[in-house]
Parts: sequence; structure tokens; C-alpha cells
Amino acid sequence: MVVDLEYDYDEAVRSLDIFSQADFDHIKEWTQKLDKSKYVPKDLTDKQLLLFYNACYGEVEKIKSCIEKYYNLRKNTPEMFENRIVTSEELQPSVEAL
Repeated sequence: MVVDLEYDYDEAVRSLDIFSQADFDHIKEWTQKLDKSKYVPKDLTDKQLLLFYNACYGEVEKIKSCIEKYYNLRKNTPEMFENRIVTSEELQPSVEAL
């Protein structure tokens, strides 16, 4: 599922305090080589990967863990992503658990 995020990738990279192209390329290759039984999509865009990279401050192992946990959550709790009205009654138990 390719997602088009509305921000300038090059500008975002320039604005990061810490950025390693080698680490970024490593993460990109890692997503391509994951076991087919994994739920992480193989077609993540550079923009999507950059969001994980930035959120984890460029720490490669944290990025990998974050990506796996995020897509595992998407797979196993689709109600958290399909119906984003977190104030709805049916999502309250999930919200309270977080």
C-alpha cells in the first residue's frame, strides 16, 4: 500500500539533526528482506521510512522494532486504524488500555 505523504523529503532530511544515509539505506534493505510472513509492507516509501527514522532519532534497532510493532498493531487491531474516532464508545476500552 503506497502512501503519498505531503512533505518534501529532501527538505525534511536537511532539517534533521542526525541523519545517516548508510543507516537509512540499511533500514530500507531490511524491509525488503523481511520474511514474507511478516506484516511489514515491502513497498514502504522513503517518506514513510523517514518518519520512523525521525521518530526513533536514527537508532537503527529502535527503528526496526518500531516498524515491526506498528505494522503488527495495524494487522491485529484494525479497529484502531479504520475508525479513527477515538471518542467512540466501541474504542473506549482500547483507548483506556493505552
